[in-house]
Formats: sequence, C-alpha cells, structure tokens
Amino acid sequence: MKNTMRKTKVVRGVAIFAISTGLSLWNMESQEVVALAPVSIESSLKSRVQLWQESLPAADAASVTCKIKKLDHVRKIRVRQYEQELKRIREENARRKRMLEICKYCGVNITDSDRVILEKIVQAEAGNQDHQGKLLVANVILNRVKNEKFPSTIREVVFAPRQFSPIADGSYAKACASQDTKKAVDEALHGVDGSQGALYFMDRRYADGGNVSWFDRSLTRLFQHQGHEFYK
Repeated sequence: MKNTMRKTKVVRGVAIFAISTGLSLWNMESQEVVALAPVSIESSLKSRVQLWQESLPAADAASVTCKIKKLDHVRKIRVRQYEQELKRIREENARRKRMLEICKYCGVNITDSDRVILEKIVQAEAGNQDHQGKLLVANVILNRVKNEKFPSTIREVVFAPRQFSPIADGSYAKACASQDTKKAVDEALHGVDGSQGALYFMDRRYADGGNVSWFDRSLTRLFQHQGHEFYK
C-alpha cells in the first residue's frame, strides 16, 4: 500500500511539474496525453526526475522514466505537426498576397483555378507563337473580364459559347502550359499589356468565312502579331 501511494504521488508530481514546464499532462485514467505545448524538456526537469528516481525503488523509477519518455515522444510529434501547420499557413498567406498583387496590377480578382484556365487557353491559342503572341492573348481575355459587355470571371469568359475554338475542338483539354506561356500569363496578370485594349483576335487562315466577315464588318482592326489579328 505504501509503495502504491508513493508511486501515485511521484507520478502526480511529475505530471504537475510537466505542466509547469510546458509538457503534456498524462491522464492516468484514460492513459492519454491531454495537453501539450511545443517546448523542449528543461534540464531542471531531468535533474528533479533523477533525484526522485534515486529515492525510489528500481521498479518505480523505471515507471517514471518510461512515462517521461512517452511524454517527450508525443511532444516531438506535436512539434512537427505545429511546424507543418505553420508552414501551410505561411504558404497560404503568401498565395493570398500574390493574388492581391495581381488584383492591384491588372484589376481582376482571380483564383488559382482561374490562373490554370488562363494558362491552358493561352497555350491552346498561341502555344506556337512567340512570347509576345502569348502575352497578347492573355491580355485580350483579361480585357474581356474587365469589360461590362463580357462575363466578369476568367472561367466564364473562356468557356462562353462559341468564343474560343480550342474549347470546341478539344485542344484546350489537352493543353499543357509551357514555361514561356506561364511567364507570359504572369506578366499579363501583373499589368504588362500591349493589346491596345483589344477584345477579340482571330487567325484569318483558319477562321470560318462568316466569322471573318463579321470581324471585318463589325469591329475595328488594331494590329496584327504573327498569325493573329487583334480587334475591338
């Protein structure tokens, strides 16, 4: 009975001291760690445990040491979890900061999904053109998003009926943005714009005859870059 009481007091003493130094509390009934802070075991704790161990029978000292090791193991796990969560939060804050910068430069609110859509449609429409050609296509789509005559999101602009041929012919779905395309899209999102306000573009060599007639009759031609002619 005395040994049992002594063991209970020692374990309680260790638990109380563990709380005061930022360690977890070991619940004797549930056998679970119920609290934990990401701190290391202080040398003072080790020295006090050593004193307790020296004053206890070998069996009790071994039990105390085992519980301390368990607490320290769980603490290390929680520290790793804390560090991982902190990393995730910092990455999310950095992502949101980039999105705010994009909104500031180009006047368009976008999501990560919008960016992927923009990269894919630019690749599908101008993947065989130079950097400027890719940039201009991205500019046209962003110009539409900002124009009240068109939908107000990149997704809605790109997937609007009969607007971009790669959507209809399936080349959009197969498109994989090159590094040059991603760079051009990033520049467009940060305000680089050589489009002169263009809202339309076409390649006369491949466009339907009816569409070509409508472009020439209804729109103002601004300029041509490689195969694309730009209008508003």
